[in-house]
Amino acid sequence: MSAATQATLEAIDGVGEAMRSVGRKARAAAGDRLAASLVAMRAVGLDATGEVGDGDPVRAIEDALRTFRPDELVVSTHPPGRSNWLERGVVERARERFELPLTHVVVDLESPPG
Repeated sequence: MSAATQATLEAIDGVGEAMRSVGRKARAAAGDRLAASLVAMRAVGLDATGEVGDGDPVRAIEDALRTFRPDELVVSTHPPGRSNWLERGVVERARERFELPLTHVVVDLESPPG
């Protein structure tokens, strides 16, 4: 193997490890948000459970439906212009794919309450 090929493979491996590290951090952050959301929902008397799923939200819903038996789906996003999920059509794809009622909730954490 040439030195250039070796250097290229090491660079690719380094990029892969960096991506895995970002993935681990994103998954940990998602777990923190989930834990806080479950605490808040339970505090107001809701029977709430959850888990961090696949990075593709529609696939995550599909996977969750194998475990949970919900009466409806609730998809929460940031407002238009700040929501990656809205830009990717997640809400529309979920409505088309799943036969459960779906409620879309927009949460704007940057706007003052009221």
